[in-house]
Amino acid sequence: MKIKEYFLSLERKDIVALFLVFLFFISVAVAVDYTRDEWNDARYAQISKYSDLVKDFLKEHPDARYTVEEAEFYQEMYPFYRRFEKVWDPATGTRWVVLWWTEETTKKYHRPDLMVVVWPYNDEVIYEKEFTGTEGSFKFKEPTWSFTDGIIKNLYLILPFAVFFIGLFLFKSTRSALSRIWEQIKASKFEIAMFSGMLVLATIILAVILCIISHVDEDAFLTSILSEETQFAIRLSIITSVISTILIFLVALPSAYVLARYDFCGRSLLDTLLDLPLALPTIVGGVGLVMLSSTTSFGLYLADHGLKITFTPVGIVAAQFFVNVPFMVRPFKSTFMSISPRYEYIARTLGCSRAGAFFKVLMPMSVGGLMGGIAITWARCIGEFGACLMVAGATKFKTEVLPISVFLRMSNAELELAVSAAIILIIIASVMLFIFEKVGKRGAFL
Repeated sequence: MKIKEYFLSLERKDIVALFLVFLFFISVAVAVDYTRDEWNDARYAQISKYSDLVKDFLKEHPDARYTVEEAEFYQEMYPFYRRFEKVWDPATGTRWVVLWWTEETTKKYHRPDLMVVVWPYNDEVIYEKEFTGTEGSFKFKEPTWSFTDGIIKNLYLILPFAVFFIGLFLFKSTRSALSRIWEQIKASKFEIAMFSGMLVLATIILAVILCIISHVDEDAFLTSILSEETQFAIRLSIITSVISTILIFLVALPSAYVLARYDFCGRSLLDTLLDLPLALPTIVGGVGLVMLSSTTSFGLYLADHGLKITFTPVGIVAAQFFVNVPFMVRPFKSTFMSISPRYEYIARTLGCSRAGAFFKVLMPMSVGGLMGGIAITWARCIGEFGACLMVAGATKFKTEVLPISVFLRMSNAELELAVSAAIILIIIASVMLFIFEKVGKRGAFL
């Protein structure tokens, strides 16, 4: 009933605003995809310039333009290219064809002047050809030569953005809000400096994330997700990170409570000690765990009883546990410190024991901070790399969690597959941070 009332209360301008916002986000998604394609085309065109044929051609025609297509597209569509089938055998990977055009040839013959086939996995030109006009007729994607053509080509991007921004300024409330913000910024150079610093930082972070997201190939992403290796990495990552988070919770909860509620000799030293893994490089933590498991009687005892740590999934759990303990202890401690102990005293005067006051009073009041700490710790566990690599190694289908999968694929020059695995980690981290922000407001890092 509330949903129905909400929709009935919407005014026409609200519906228009929602539509404009939806249109804007669709435009952004299209723009990101378009930018990725343009970036890839520019990269392959740059690789094609390694060819002496292209170098000589560009010296004679510096205003030449290029288009880029997948080799399989030509193999399927144009019989002429079947004579070069060995050049782009789909069984050995995708090739990219860079076509170079001059304006005269484009308008007169509707064909390119040069063709260069690029093997993208090692940036190598594997085939080149100059067209003479005797190869037959083709239907190529021709480049645009005039400014008007460029506008028409990109109209599907320009129009939604234009509609959105024009629509925004049609609303008086929007114009007033923007005007107030602008006046506040102009009123003080201090605010300008602060906002500039924030925008620079946000831009750097956004640029790094977009460089990963916008340059992934859809086919490679789906291939990576559906591959047996990636699914194994996802399963192992989830299992080990959940186990690690549970173990961390079991020790972080009492540790945080003691640090928040009791004052004793050595408390500051103990607090610093529990935070130490946060400051240590993760690879140092991994070295320490290797030494603990292989050179001490405790580690040898565990190995003799079937609990070997090095080069096993158990080592992944141990590495995630050691490195990420502070990420749960700190928000738990901050949460408990933000709640007055008076509530527990009152509960005890009403007949509760210490344990009863803790579980029936303090824990329900701390749910937000606890959930936030658990979420951020789990995200950190699933993304742990350095310590896991040192302790468990990087063995496919054995100790390959998602960060290790990214490392292995980058080592094998499988950039697109590595980016696909990285996007999975970005999605997980984004969801966990959203949960942390929404439910973990009490669990601040103090």
